[in-house]
Amino acid sequence: MLTFLVGSPLAPWSGRLEYVEAKESFEFEIDDDAEFDKRVGSAGSTTMLLGLVQVMISVEFQTLLCAWGHSSRELWVDSTLRVPMFHDREIRLTNYLPLSPDVTLQEIDSGPLSFDHDNANGWLRISCSDRTSKTLIRIADGVAIGLDDDRLASIWLRLPSSQVLGR
Repeated sequence: MLTFLVGSPLAPWSGRLEYVEAKESFEFEIDDDAEFDKRVGSAGSTTMLLGLVQVMISVEFQTLLCAWGHSSRELWVDSTLRVPMFHDREIRLTNYLPLSPDVTLQEIDSGPLSFDHDNANGWLRISCSDRTSKTLIRIADGVAIGLDDDRLASIWLRLPSSQVLGR
């Protein structure tokens, strides 16, 4: 089981999250290559999976960096999501040593997932059905992670306003 620790205050990674309809997937484009090098570090990165959405993790620092991946709109349930207060902090993986670049980890015990989408504000929440997001951390522009104590509970992805249906 993967566990996480909320760390020091840290500004979210600057970039652009976009949903590509033709691929049915989210893509994250970073704004600054120097910032990428600084956050990823010299050892490279790996990812973990929640469903088919990947969260990038720095191998050197074991911090969660951003998210992308497949998420078909057919799975999304129309919902009203109250946009919570997101905290800008780092999240560290605490129990999975050593990490290897480009070797994907999987959150095996996630259980069934729910996909709640609020078209009014653009947020998609992918959540583990047996957990509650007690702490919400924004790790990158348009990307937040929900934790239930030290376990992953949800990933929040925000579609740009130009991609929200009806706008």
